[in-house]
Amino acid sequence: MNDERIQERPPAESSNALDYASPPDHDRFLGSLKKPEEFITARNVFAVWELLRLGYNAILIVTVVALLGLMTSIRMLPALLEGALIANVCFCVGPVAEGYLVLLGVHRRIARALLFTAGSLLSVCLAIAYLSFPAWP
Repeated sequence: MNDERIQERPPAESSNALDYASPPDHDRFLGSLKKPEEFITARNVFAVWELLRLGYNAILIVTVVALLGLMTSIRMLPALLEGALIANVCFCVGPVAEGYLVLLGVHRRIARALLFTAGSLLSVCLAIAYLSFPAWP
């Protein structure tokens, strides 16, 4: 048996811009406020929205505790979990709506900010209405 090592050839350079499969290293863009749009992937969009979900849930928790008080909120936890589940399912519309708005020509950061703000305000209003006019016995 020959113990020859196969040397890899460097990939041939392509003139077609669509031939590359992965974007450049994202680490160098993490701190940048001007992330080029062509490097944004679905993974990036969903990662950002999952970080926004933490803030969204914090806003709703603060709203509920401010309206009901901490002890009442804990006693009503089973009823509140239903609303929290519905709110988080509705939150999943955010990244999808962002994608459509970007396809329509809206800048990604503007679309994201508008959707997050409008969705959070709507959720707070619905939480206030739900807690003000309870449907539970």
